[in-house]
Amino acid sequence: APVFTFLALRALSTSCAVLLAEIDVHRSWSPIGADRFYNLVNNKFYDGNSFFRVVPNFVVQFGITGDPQVNAVWQSANIPDDPKTGHSNAKGTIVFANAGPNTRGTQLFINVNDNAYLDAMGFTPFGVVKGEGMDAVATIESKYGETPDQGRIQNEGDGYIKPTFTNPPLDSITKATIKPATAVHAASLQEGNVAPVSEAAPPIPVHHFKHTHAPAPVVY
Repeated sequence: APVFTFLALRALSTSCAVLLAEIDVHRSWSPIGADRFYNLVNNKFYDGNSFFRVVPNFVVQFGITGDPQVNAVWQSANIPDDPKTGHSNAKGTIVFANAGPNTRGTQLFINVNDNAYLDAMGFTPFGVVKGEGMDAVATIESKYGETPDQGRIQNEGDGYIKPTFTNPPLDSITKATIKPATAVHAASLQEGNVAPVSEAAPPIPVHHFKHTHAPAPVVY
């Protein structure tokens, strides 16, 4: 059983249907990452996010909103790395992308293969997609691969995404919701482990998590 379960990514809107994927979050794996994720979901950051990078047998990546003003607020609101706890980038795990040490912000990826070689590069899983949820993840549109420009998504949002990727459109998250708090989650809130999100948060470098066929991915 998960140590800490509170989040469900609901209704991944694919080109075929509205599907459901739930994520079990294990705070003990990556407490800082889990808390950031909770805050982002609680503040509806991921609602409407497009899956802008879909690399078969590697990752599905998302975490830039369609609103450039929201992106600007979060652009340098990075969180420090979590210590390694021995959990690997196995198939189905969800992880924050980064641009180097202590640069995790809002971008996430789901491993759609066992990518253990990422473990030594600071990519720390904080949860795992439950059961049949990976069937939903497998249907996410992959036609555009790594073509969408992350910089333009940051700066132009849906004004770039919607008219550029039309046949088919990029798949997106309809709504991300939090399940009722568990006793563990309630305790973490009381201890102040989950910081409230401020609208005045400082403006996060673009997290270009780049996959190559080299022995390790390039992160720039």
